[in-house]
Amino acid sequence: MTSTPAPARRYRWTILSAGVVAQAANSAILLGLPAIAPALRRHYGLTLPRGAVPGIKGGFLGAVLHTYPSEMALNFWTALFAWTGCFVATLVISLVTTRNKTDEELVGLVYSLTPRLKEDYLPWYKRPVILAVFVLVGSTILNVIFW
Repeated sequence: MTSTPAPARRYRWTILSAGVVAQAANSAILLGLPAIAPALRRHYGLTLPRGAVPGIKGGFLGAVLHTYPSEMALNFWTALFAWTGCFVATLVISLVTTRNKTDEELVGLVYSLTPRLKEDYLPWYKRPVILAVFVLVGSTILNVIFW
């Protein structure tokens, strides 16, 4: 196995990251929004926050089936409906999509297929897990002190 110089590896990961972001944005626009738009339109169009005028902040489909105690509650439940719609759409699309690549082609891109690096030889201050535990304990102590 030949080693690739650091700048070339960094460039490769930069290009790969840009491609993943572009593909995700494309998928969200072409598949995600049309999948969740009907549910969001029904939810937002049939509900209204307390004290709001129908047609401005919800309730634009005529009948108001539910009134939320505040605008923030309406926003929260709308976000929950959107998340659920995206989750279901992702699940359905994943089950319908055929697998194009073998496991060997996905090594280095998929975490579960990539060999783990051994950190046994590193000193404690260069191990991410140990440093993360220190940061978590430190931030918890500071939260308790400055509550």
